[in-house]
Amino acid sequence: MDELNTDISSTIKDLTQSLVVQGENSQQLLHYLFIVLGILGVILLVVIIVLAIQTILNFRSQKQQREQFTQTIQMVKEMQEHMSRPMPTLGGSDALSLPGMTLTQEEMQKLAYDCEELGAKIDKHTDRPNNSKKVSELVFKVCTALGLDHETAMLYFCTAMVYDAGFLSVPADVFRVDILSAEERKTMKEHVSQAEAYLHFVPKQCLPLFIDAATKHHENMNGTGYPYGLKGDSIPHVARVIHSAESFVSLTSKRLYHRIRDTQSAIAELKRQPGIYDGEVTDALEKVV
Repeated sequence: MDELNTDISSTIKDLTQSLVVQGENSQQLLHYLFIVLGILGVILLVVIIVLAIQTILNFRSQKQQREQFTQTIQMVKEMQEHMSRPMPTLGGSDALSLPGMTLTQEEMQKLAYDCEELGAKIDKHTDRPNNSKKVSELVFKVCTALGLDHETAMLYFCTAMVYDAGFLSVPADVFRVDILSAEERKTMKEHVSQAEAYLHFVPKQCLPLFIDAATKHHENMNGTGYPYGLKGDSIPHVARVIHSAESFVSLTSKRLYHRIRDTQSAIAELKRQPGIYDGEVTDALEKVV
């Protein structure tokens, strides 16, 4: 009987110790679980904070871009309404209007906003702050000085925001070196052949104009340009206007590959190369800068 009591006591003791150990293990496991949950909670909180900050920054950036573009549109309207000086006429009438490309006010506004958005992406990718804004505003001024009708000038203005869309196909680091290798120069030149892929948002009736601007703005009047080696009037008018405007903006802006020039020096450089730039466009540009 005593042995039985001893066995029972021993069994109870073993069970008690086992339960105590299990309880301690459970508490330890629960402790670790709380630690893991705490860490996950902190990580989640950090992620939420980062996303919130990013959202705020993106909102501010978009708001700033919209405000800048609203100012640009207002500038365009004021120029169209108040520019009163006599305007020279072009040698040919074909460039004065673009038949078949009429857009409603809403369509034009949407096109302009879409172009502004893409232009901002191009500027960021190529590390050229406000390049699309500067070139497009100058193109509009040149169009007005050349006597183009308002709608044509607005379409040219829109094309000038996205003429370098093909650069989005070029690795961003290529734009951040001052001396390009032969392979990098080849890649840069190929951007004109990649541009059309980024112009899917353009209304069908306007797409040929945008393609001309994006693929032929490196053609030279003497036929030495690329990619087609076009010459003189065979170069679309919009491409000739953008060529002069973008070169002027480049010369008067900070670039890795040249010093900044003043207005007079930049104009002189364009005029020094009549085989490259359209003389009539350059003359009009000189009047508005």
